[in-house]
Amino acid sequence: IFKPRLMSSIGKPCPYCSHTMEAQGSRHVTRDHILPRIEARKLKGRLRQQVNDVNCIVVCRACNEENGSKMLHEYMLFMLKISHSDAMRLSLLIDSLRANHPPQVFIALTGSPA
Repeated sequence: IFKPRLMSSIGKPCPYCSHTMEAQGSRHVTRDHILPRIEARKLKGRLRQQVNDVNCIVVCRACNEENGSKMLHEYMLFMLKISHSDAMRLSLLIDSLRANHPPQVFIALTGSPA
């Protein structure tokens, strides 16, 4: 189900670092879990299903490896220490998540109240 989304993301910017994602190499397209799988497994019932439905994002391999098992907000804060320009990307990403998901899913994905 996710593979077409991966393939259609080749040539597009990574939402974390803005580098162009490639078919192979360090900027190869990969699936990143916004909420680490270990954390998603702790959720119960309907909330768990809602989060599982939207829990993946297409990013480049370099960012996915650097992210590891950090929560989205932890990784973005880590990135902010590296580059001030990431503040704008964080704001856009959070706005997008907030606009496209119910409040309880937004909180589960970001660790932050809507």
